[in-house]
Amino acid sequence: MINEMRTSSTDAWYWKQDDTTKTYCTNLQPLQYDYDLEKSKEIMESVGCTMGEDGFYYRDGEKIGFVISVGAGDQVRLDIAQAAAQQLKEVGIDCTVEVPTEVDWGGQMAYLIGWGSPFDADDHTYKVFGTDKGANYSSYSNALVDQYLIEARESADPAVRAEAYDKFQEELAKDPAFTFICYIDANYVANSSIQGISADTVMGHHGVGIFWNVADWTIGN
Repeated sequence: MINEMRTSSTDAWYWKQDDTTKTYCTNLQPLQYDYDLEKSKEIMESVGCTMGEDGFYYRDGEKIGFVISVGAGDQVRLDIAQAAAQQLKEVGIDCTVEVPTEVDWGGQMAYLIGWGSPFDADDHTYKVFGTDKGANYSSYSNALVDQYLIEARESADPAVRAEAYDKFQEELAKDPAFTFICYIDANYVANSSIQGISADTVMGHHGVGIFWNVADWTIGN
């Protein structure tokens, strides 16, 4: 599923400090994960798991599985989570999906989260992937990621920052903090009387990136 939803490396970019110009990260290779059922079996059995009659793995008498939590009212993410759970079940992992009324950030097993920032690249990188930072919900820690993010946030030189963010994204691709499934594009439809809409959208939830220059829009007769 992940491979099918991947896009090209040219989609990796961040805003420069002027918030109007994109810097593309050109050194990234398209990510490709092997869909190898035999390798999955080998890994599970190497850690003491055995396949039960119900088609799921067990270890020490306990079924191997986990729950993916999804926010209420988000059908797209629910569909993605259910597709992921189905594929995990096919390799013997009892994965289910729930929509909790209240998110237990400290006690949940897995959560299908998504966000994007239209601001400087530091905004949703340092605090998300830096060791022990405030929005690092998965307790991810990588010394090189920390180094590159610090280098980028401590420099005002666009060339230095571009190189640091290039290296950060390369390292994150080698050692991902999450299972990155997709970035959801949106199709925009507007009345022809609205002028000023830019096709050069910014990152944001659920297609809101089109509104980055809404103050410049005009409505004709």
